[in-house]
Amino acid sequence: MIFRLKPYLTGLVIIIFAQWLLETQTETLRGWFDLLKWSGYGLLVLTLVVSVHFNRPVYAHFMVLVGIQYYLIQNFLQVPLSEPSAQVLYLWLAIWLPLSALLVSVVPAKPIKHWFQALVACVYLAPLLGVIALLDSISVWYSEFLASGAAPDLLFQFWPSDWLVSSVGVVIFYLMCLLIGLTLVRFNKALTLLPLMILLQAVLLMRFHLTFASAVMFLAGMLIVFVYLLQQSWQLVYLDELTGLPGRRAMNETLQGLGRRYTLAMMDVDHFKKFNDTYGHDIGDQVLKMVASRIGEVGGGGKPFRYGGEEFAIVFPGKALGETLVHLETVRTAIENYQMTIRQPDRPEDNVEGKKKRAVKVAESTKVVSVTISIGAAERVQGEKDPNDVLKNADKVLYQAKEAGRNCVCY
Repeated sequence: MIFRLKPYLTGLVIIIFAQWLLETQTETLRGWFDLLKWSGYGLLVLTLVVSVHFNRPVYAHFMVLVGIQYYLIQNFLQVPLSEPSAQVLYLWLAIWLPLSALLVSVVPAKPIKHWFQALVACVYLAPLLGVIALLDSISVWYSEFLASGAAPDLLFQFWPSDWLVSSVGVVIFYLMCLLIGLTLVRFNKALTLLPLMILLQAVLLMRFHLTFASAVMFLAGMLIVFVYLLQQSWQLVYLDELTGLPGRRAMNETLQGLGRRYTLAMMDVDHFKKFNDTYGHDIGDQVLKMVASRIGEVGGGGKPFRYGGEEFAIVFPGKALGETLVHLETVRTAIENYQMTIRQPDRPEDNVEGKKKRAVKVAESTKVVSVTISIGAAERVQGEKDPNDVLKNADKVLYQAKEAGRNCVCY
């Protein structure tokens, strides 16, 4: 399912497919060009609406950037790049779009309807509008600059070949922007698409000589952002925000699609309320994340879910009860053996002071704790049609595990 794929993987697939279309399907694209062009604009409007609905200002700005660039290419760059005005605009777009994308990625997060977003748009639109207004004058100066011989080949000497149309300077510039984009993503996962948008721009400008390159890449960019927003909406609906596991709604849909043979397991963190009261909810959240990560590694084809609170569930489609017990026991043991280090609230903020204190009194600044889980498992038996009945049986067995002393698997 495409919504479960990693965003960068989806984007790379779309970019590769777009390249294949440009290289091998020129005649097909020629026959569908009008539809292709207007589909891009339609998808642009749709993606903007989705961005506003889910309050994703960065991607709304991305749409504006790519849409403006496509309009300029279609109306100003349908001429040979040997013309000074075309080369000026080409170089300016090559610099303007990635820098603008980096700008909107690092500005403070504000609601999409906040006046600050309009200010950001003015900041990145002003240089472009200025170049468009003064394009003729800049082109004359640019021609004189090239004729003087003072222009460095590194930036201004283009390679019009079957492989790319660009210059050494543009290639180096995009490599730097891509590196910055990847660095930003490392610190902010919300910017996942930034490197992809920069890569898409680089591919477009370096394959500019191919027929319909701008139309195909424009549509590809719209698709990348649109699919990403759909993935985000899917995650909001089906994934638990704290643990990253599928939530109860996803589990209910999975239950409805089960066949005649399956096993369900319910599990609960032992004494979790007491743990929360002792160490606080922040530590409790860390415990839930740890438990979720171990449950997420379950084998045997099990599908893990966060049922709610400190309760989790695993669905084993097509598995009899006996086939699942070893995998449930593995999960229980992994959680029991995990040692979690709790940092005390009075630990120094400064790293240097923290290292000194840890070197002197490690035991006083940290505490190691562990948690356990109880598991109840039930298999669908002949005559049971509703998976919720099997789930209730697993829940009953879970309470038997609690009464049996906890930290065990009952079935």
